[in-house]
Amino acid sequence: MRIRGAAERLGVSEMRGAELVSFMYADISGLVRGRAFPLRDLEQRLMSGVGWVPANQALTPVGPITAPNPWGPIGDLRLRPDPNTKARVELWEDASPLHFYLCDAVNPDGSDWDSCPRVLLKRALQRLREESGLRLLASFEQEFKLLGIPGDPAPGFSLELLRTVEPFGALVTAGLEQAGVRLDTFLPEYGAN
Repeated sequence: MRIRGAAERLGVSEMRGAELVSFMYADISGLVRGRAFPLRDLEQRLMSGVGWVPANQALTPVGPITAPNPWGPIGDLRLRPDPNTKARVELWEDASPLHFYLCDAVNPDGSDWDSCPRVLLKRALQRLREESGLRLLASFEQEFKLLGIPGDPAPGFSLELLRTVEPFGALVTAGLEQAGVRLDTFLPEYGAN
């Protein structure tokens, strides 16, 4: 295999390669996009961030940039990491760890960019607190469908279905815990797969 040979020539153990850290940005369409760099540069990048461009906010969920694009092809931003969002998940021997930070998109001078969804949310939460004294506490329920489960689907919420997909549940739980996310419950929902 070409990749394995290249890894061996570079002196990198097996297929893992060098560990990358991603600075990620949740755009207006809900997709998480960003840039990665070698772990060795993390300390410097925590201070400087990584480059980003306003037009990235005009990317659609299916690929192309929307037209008209209100930002055009020019401009510079930085993805500034939030140290409180650090996540590092290492579950597989043959894959590099998933290592990322969520970021705010900021202007080159470090000021908030008015079109950053995280900046908009932070402003809304601050305004809620200032005007009402309230704080918003939220969570989410992630649902998905597993394809390729052998045999007839077991009944929803059943121990049989939970065990049929092992080690999926255990790996999801381990990954979330490594990323600092506290799982409340894991269950096979009602419905096939």
